[in-house]
Amino acid sequence: MKTQRVKIEIKNQIAHVILNRADKHNALDMPMFYGITDVLDKVKQDRNIRVVIVSGEGESFSSGLDIKLYHKIWCNKQEKILANETFNQWKILLGKNQKIAVKRAQGDNNINYV
Repeated sequence: MKTQRVKIEIKNQIAHVILNRADKHNALDMPMFYGITDVLDKVKQDRNIRVVIVSGEGESFSSGLDIKLYHKIWCNKQEKILANETFNQWKILLGKNQKIAVKRAQGDNNINYV
């Protein structure tokens, strides 16, 4: 059975977006980018959604880009365009938007000050 990379639960005008690749600390790969794009479209189109909470399944919010796919993504023009557009849409959703967005980060978030 194929696992859904990005899940969305909507209740009481709140969309809870869940990155769902816990075994890889929610590392971003192409199925994750496609899932994020689909969820972003749904959130933008649904005028009833007022708040978006983004979290990651498991121990980590996200470890970032899946390093095993780095070369594949950045050498394939179509996938590179999709990845860049998804990052830009994600920044808009979590930054300037008509909906309130909250990132619920979990995991080892140690900050070392010099």
